[in-house]
Amino acid sequence: TLRIKNVDSYFWNWIKKTPLTIKVYGGMYRNEAPDSPKDVKKAEKEEKNQKKESDHGGASPNIGDSKKDQAEYENQIRETMKKAKEDEKRIKAKEDEVSKLKHEIEKLNADKKKAAEEATISMKRMKVDEDLKKQIAELKEKNRKLEEEVNKKEKDLKERQEELEKARAAANGKSKGCVLL
Repeated sequence: TLRIKNVDSYFWNWIKKTPLTIKVYGGMYRNEAPDSPKDVKKAEKEEKNQKKESDHGGASPNIGDSKKDQAEYENQIRETMKKAKEDEKRIKAKEDEVSKLKHEIEKLNADKKKAAEEATISMKRMKVDEDLKKQIAELKEKNRKLEEEVNKKEKDLKERQEELEKARAAANGKSKGCVLL
């Protein structure tokens, strides 16, 4: 038994489906090979000559058939070739469409990635904006409290100044009424 490591299952399935042929005597299959090597060489030459004769243009495998049958066979070949060309064109068009779609998908993925990055950035900005709004509200509250304190202190200052002026006025009034000796 032959053991080969690291060969995938596709290869083994292909091996199972493919008929195994062993070549003997320089290219002839074992079941086709004559007994002696000399006959093999003659058979190979004859086979090559037959291939050359059949390769001439317009020749069909049915050499003994009428011209009408040969013409039909050639027309079938032409139609098959036309269909094959049309199929190739369709396949190429489909491949072009697939490549365009792949390019569009790549572009959409790039746009999606950019959008996700922008979304995270905007979320961060929104969070920063919310933090700033909170800080602004806190600062406004502090400012309001400080203004209240300033207003209170100004009132206290005015009251003290008024009391001081009253005290001075009272002191001035007493001093006018007093005679100095």
